Amino acid sequence: MLETYKSTKTSCDKFFDSFKLTERGDYLKVSIVDFCENPDNTRAQKVYSEFLHTFRLRGLEELIEVMKKFELASKGIIPKQRDHYIHSVNVFIFGLTNYSVNINVRKNFEKSCNYPDMYPTIEEEFLYRWGMASLFHDVGYPLEIAFKTIKEFTTMLISPNLFFDDSDIMKSREKRFSEDIVAVLQFQNLDDVLHINNINPLEKFEIEFYDKYPYLKKGMPINVFQAIAKNISDLGFADEQTIHKKLEESLKKGLTEGMLDHGIYSSIILLKWLNESFFKSNWNPAYYYIPIVNAATAIFLHNAYKYIFMVPPFNLAHLSIDKDPLAFLLILCDHIQETDRVSYGYVKKGVKFTCSSIKIDDVQLKLSLDITKSEDKKIATTTIKDMKSSINGILDIYSVFESFEIELNVI
Repeated sequence: MLETYKSTKTSCDKFFDSFKLTERGDYLKVSIVDFCENPDNTRAQKVYSEFLHTFRLRGLEELIEVMKKFELASKGIIPKQRDHYIHSVNVFIFGLTNYSVNINVRKNFEKSCNYPDMYPTIEEEFLYRWGMASLFHDVGYPLEIAFKTIKEFTTMLISPNLFFDDSDIMKSREKRFSEDIVAVLQFQNLDDVLHINNINPLEKFEIEFYDKYPYLKKGMPINVFQAIAKNISDLGFADEQTIHKKLEESLKKGLTEGMLDHGIYSSIILLKWLNESFFKSNWNPAYYYIPIVNAATAIFLHNAYKYIFMVPPFNLAHLSIDKDPLAFLLILCDHIQETDRVSYGYVKKGVKFTCSSIKIDDVQLKLSLDITKSEDKKIATTTIKDMKSSINGILDIYSVFESFEIELNVI
């Protein structure tokens, strides 16, 4: 077992021992322990299944399995692609570890999520929100894979790269590059893509519900970006209308320029699927409009914060834990888990880190990565440097830790 899994297993035990789940007891905990002992696809699937079963959302397993199916089916078609199935479970577990051992994460999450109908314990509330954010942050990847596949083929189609050798025989170079946009994605009706239904409380609970949540009585969001923009505005980033306009502009720009951010589409997918679930049930709408929208917002921001909110017209600073604990944690865990992922593309580059260990507590985050002497130390050093630079380029990491270090060991 990797040292990382030993420490995360211990931290997850500590997390689940600190409270009692409303439903299904230790099933989720057991699935996580099993995964930490042998992290493979079968045990990853069990973690997904137990989490969704715990919160009565088993219909969402289809999204996860489609993501895995697309990844495996396309591994020989596009140049570069990595695992997201096991990766998302690792992100989920690493987030539980952070919550369990770091007081700054716990305090800031607790301050951010006080609402009348929250779960009986702050730990279960965190588990619900964090599980939805971490396990579903890459479910939009099949769309990006499909688009990359079309782009790869159309680039080859319109960009022949032929040459003649000394024997006057025509040959083709595999490497191609086109400066022109060779393919774009279009939706027949973008309003339909972004539409969500109003989720009203049962008539007998209406007065009580709207007394608790008067802002929802004024008008529920009927658009995914409207819901996300409201949540981001409540974080103090900017006014809701400006944010909503920018989100839609960014999506449309990506469509016309042939650029897909799977994080944006993952947030859309999660909000639409959960909207359907709540719309067809008698569940309390608060559990959609507050924790689920918060999770979807974190998913949206895990890629888009840097290129939307750190540039004009917002020019926001590095994201600190107090601004949005869930988004902060998702960005951090997603980046930290970069080095232990299977590559599926037909172009294989980089180095293989043979072992990893992590030390994390209230004051420090230290990740140690090992390579064998046969690996390229220069590439490994660059990979680690880029990882740390990427994290420091987005997050105010010192709002959580006094010390942040990533080290390389050659064994």
